[in-house]
Amino acid sequence: MATFAIRDQEALIDAYTPRHGEPDAEALKVIERARDNISDFRRLLKSSLAAR
Repeated sequence: MATFAIRDQEALIDAYTPRHGEPDAEALKVIERARDNISDFRRLLKSSLAAR
């Protein structure tokens, strides 16, 4: 589950990142939230793998 969630958040970051120039303020919020989510999902993944 966590690996799919990470992939989805990475796709969201890619979608909100312009090819040229800088993202606007709203896009920056979405990107930051997605990066935070990725961090959380990686911790979940790590703990679930350690529990095996």
